[in-house]
Amino acid sequence: MTHKLTDILREFCALPPNGDGALEMIAKYAQEKDKLYCDPLGSVILERNGGGELLLEAHLDTIGMIVREVLPQGFLRVHPVGSMDRRPLPAQVVTVWAKDGEIPGVVISVPPHLKEKDAPEVPEWNAILIDIGGVENRVKQGDLVSLYAPLTELENDCVSASGLDNRAGCAAILHALLAAPEKPVTAVFAVQEEIGGSGAKAAAFRTNAKQAIAVDVTFARAPDVKGYESCILGGGPALGYSPVLDRALGEKLQKLAEKNGIRLQHEVMGGRTNTDADNIQSARAGIPTALFSIPLRNMHTAAELVRLSDISDAAKLILEVIESF
Repeated sequence: MTHKLTDILREFCALPPNGDGALEMIAKYAQEKDKLYCDPLGSVILERNGGGELLLEAHLDTIGMIVREVLPQGFLRVHPVGSMDRRPLPAQVVTVWAKDGEIPGVVISVPPHLKEKDAPEVPEWNAILIDIGGVENRVKQGDLVSLYAPLTELENDCVSASGLDNRAGCAAILHALLAAPEKPVTAVFAVQEEIGGSGAKAAAFRTNAKQAIAVDVTFARAPDVKGYESCILGGGPALGYSPVLDRALGEKLQKLAEKNGIRLQHEVMGGRTNTDADNIQSARAGIPTALFSIPLRNMHTAAELVRLSDISDAAKLILEVIESF
């Protein structure tokens, strides 16, 4: 895998929250026999050698905000897109994706000296405003807003950025495809997972997939995060177990990981997985689907954190699956 994983991840994280521009970005890494296109919803689909019975999927979209109202003096009232955590929002730097380009902004924060004693610690959405420095004429209702946190390399092979949920999964799939042999395979970089999963459902429906693997993120262990509901950062991707996931395909992934010395953790869910795997497995007449997830800390904030080795291990496992087909 000659392309540096951090460079791929950095490019994915620089995209707007809806994934616009991903087609052009992924095209730079496509091979000669790849067919690359966007479906009507905006998901990016890569078909190698005509596509195949194996579908790889990761969602491209991230949480964010949408401009609800443009106020005088350059203030914006916003609404969440997806399950945005509003607790750390005050004083956060953001990017407004306007038609004429990116506009930097900050979420306003009332100074502690002026804060009312009975004011809530976490402001409601109608009290959260973005200051864009008086250029309200450049912004329209419906423009998207993302948290501004470019990829930062930390110690111990860790990186932090906004949007690692789930640009980490996208990077794992693309990194694997760069090293994959010329075997038929279809990869979907899906939109709209954070708002219900329509992108994966529509994209899976149009493929000829007989089996699918969804790649997402999961909660990584940290202070105040219970061990039984999280995975170890640096312990490798977590294989999912759920009534909606295919047991036989999951066992195949387990054996491939063991055979090739790839670290793999386990994540048990009693019902739906709350990932795109739920929608893929029920597409058409049903597609047996497996899920593995990359441990991530501080989910749905500007400080999402992963370990590169977990993404690399996910890419290695994806590559072994492609070769096994």
